[in-house]
Amino acid sequence: MREEYWPVHGRRLVRSVIRNCVQCTRANPVPVRQQIGQLPTARVTPSRPFAVTGVDYAGPVYLKAIHKRASPTKAYICVFICFTTKAVHLELVSDLSTPAFLTALRRFVARRGRPSHIHSDNGKNFIGAKNELHLLYRMLADEKEVEKIQRFCAED
Repeated sequence: MREEYWPVHGRRLVRSVIRNCVQCTRANPVPVRQQIGQLPTARVTPSRPFAVTGVDYAGPVYLKAIHKRASPTKAYICVFICFTTKAVHLELVSDLSTPAFLTALRRFVARRGRPSHIHSDNGKNFIGAKNELHLLYRMLADEKEVEKIQRFCAED
């Protein structure tokens, strides 16, 4: 055919016909390769369950009242996710306040143990909990310093 005619854009035409051919596509499928992302070290380092934890809220969920005439109350689910095993721990929380989160965190620590790292988004309740825990830590550290000084003075 090329001896008598010069097909204009012939290669493009053949390629489009082959790509649109269902039988050719099924006969020669192209395997899809997904790129693997680099995981953070917290996800690949072996550790005990819930040592590195992520936390977030889900909801609202509506709780059915005990009495038939009472309106349903709004509540939230605090989701704790283990970074190493992908296990999930759920806690029911009455509202989005800092004290409610600290109560859920206390219940979580009582059941699963104290995590070494907690990752979360920068929600106001999480920031408030961080500030309260930091204040408590400083207060306890100051008490230990006072006790050390008192013991030192008592020895002299």
